[in-house]
Amino acid sequence: GQQRITIINCEEFYVPTVCWRFTPRDVGSCDFVGNDFGYKLVEWPCDLELTTCQATGAEAFKPENLNVPFDQDRRPRLNTDRCNLLAATYEDRVFTFVDSACSKVFRGWEVVSWCLEEGTYSGEFVWRFVQVIKLLNQDGPDFANCDDQTLCAFGDTLNPNNNQCVGIFEIRPDVSDDCTPLELLLIDYKLDLGNDGVFDRLGYSANYGPNYPFPNPNGLPVQVMPDTLPNADGVYPVGTHRILWGAEDGCGNINVCEYLLTIEDCKPPTPYCLPGVSGVPMPIAAGEFIDIWASDFNLASFDNCTADSNLVYAFSEDPNDRTIRRTCAEVTGLAEQLTIYVVDEAGNFASCLVS
Repeated sequence: GQQRITIINCEEFYVPTVCWRFTPRDVGSCDFVGNDFGYKLVEWPCDLELTTCQATGAEAFKPENLNVPFDQDRRPRLNTDRCNLLAATYEDRVFTFVDSACSKVFRGWEVVSWCLEEGTYSGEFVWRFVQVIKLLNQDGPDFANCDDQTLCAFGDTLNPNNNQCVGIFEIRPDVSDDCTPLELLLIDYKLDLGNDGVFDRLGYSANYGPNYPFPNPNGLPVQVMPDTLPNADGVYPVGTHRILWGAEDGCGNINVCEYLLTIEDCKPPTPYCLPGVSGVPMPIAAGEFIDIWASDFNLASFDNCTADSNLVYAFSEDPNDRTIRRTCAEVTGLAEQLTIYVVDEAGNFASCLVS
């Protein structure tokens, strides 16, 4: 038999003008191009369509943050097996909402061979290629917690307008997006105090612009929120309220979050009690007893939310345990130690010792 051995000259190199992905001959391999052979010096990354992001803002388009399975789609692959001293750089031009994409990046790659530039070589030593990256994200902003919330008011004042107990709270939405940073999200809220179906206050993030972006026919108070700190902070009365948050990302995706916000009075009353009281029992014919009321020991107790006249005084944590009866047979001649409980309308209580 005969064996045919072909020797080809693969000393020349070439740089393709199109992207390569999973080609039979890798970068640096000898390949037939045109009418001759040469080894591939550069392998360009192909165009990409992304639906999710691994970072936000401009960081999302950095090669290392592109959400692709293969590294060859992130940056050019260079032949480093020979004395080429290749270096790749890029410059981006970003356009928004074009060709059904919320972002379109034209990434201009430039590869330079420093060996060829500094030597006696007279041919091309800089090559350029444009990679197009489209972001087709359809996932709206994510609200991490949309469950109903209960907060405690520990204030020491009443609303002077309606004698209503209030508290001051920080109300913050836990919202984020895979592609759009927080400061670029468009966020707004509507607050329904008392959960009666009528909104009482509105708010929107400053990046919407100087004017409230939604109809406000009733002329409700409007809060402008900092872009980096969306919040509905403020004074809230004790009761159940409803808050509706909305958020829009840089791709036009919208998500909403609605929950009930219950404000409870959690501060117990401040008890002030008389150290002791004395009384005269009923006559023998009436049973020789005396009824003692817990309220008899009140000196000047008060509460942050319950009016003084509505405080309840009891001999135990049970607000119905308001009186005790003592007979002459039970009296030892020594002062009896009692605990007086002061209970507010929310069920909070505090106590003091009396005789």
